[in-house]
Amino acid sequence: MMPTWLYCQDFAKFSLNRHYNLKTDESEEIEIIPDIHIQDDGCPSLDSDFTVENEYLGIKLKNFSNIHYQVISTPAAKLNDVHMILYLTTSAQNNIRRNVLEFSGYPFDETSTEYQCRRNLMEQMCLEDLKTVATVLCVSQYIVDESKNSLIDAILKFLLKPSALLNSSTIMPTISHAPVSRRSPVVKKKATSTSKTPNVNIF
Repeated sequence: MMPTWLYCQDFAKFSLNRHYNLKTDESEEIEIIPDIHIQDDGCPSLDSDFTVENEYLGIKLKNFSNIHYQVISTPAAKLNDVHMILYLTTSAQNNIRRNVLEFSGYPFDETSTEYQCRRNLMEQMCLEDLKTVATVLCVSQYIVDESKNSLIDAILKFLLKPSALLNSSTIMPTISHAPVSRRSPVVKKKATSTSKTPNVNIF
């Protein structure tokens, strides 16, 4: 029987051709362009109705301030796992951040083979790598415990349809730097002798 991860890779070639436009020439950058785009002018309203065609798509990850912050501040090498979970493929280092931020949800549901491939992939990852993925996607607050199953469930639930209802941390975190001391430099005074010089009488 073919191992699950090999089957997922073969299945990914078919699914990616259906849902994404990839440039495979090594001399060109790999670009992933979802078939359906949500307008970028502002964060889409959660009250807007999704059509049947894109009922599984939500808000682009770049519209979540915290996720955007995490993606641009995390080394590209550490985003490989996130990219693999999203697209079941790797990408050039200079394309990873853009591809992750353009993601707006899986074009399938939890009953599909594509969904199961992602789950199988995540089950093979170590706990620390899953925690990194959860941190980048800012879904840590929805994790029940520190188990792999809890991490996987929280991540996949959000990625099926990215929504502010599942990710309430949408405020860009601010980094407070330690206050810089403005004190004037202290000039040490030379020690002066308190002993009086004895008077010498010259005869």
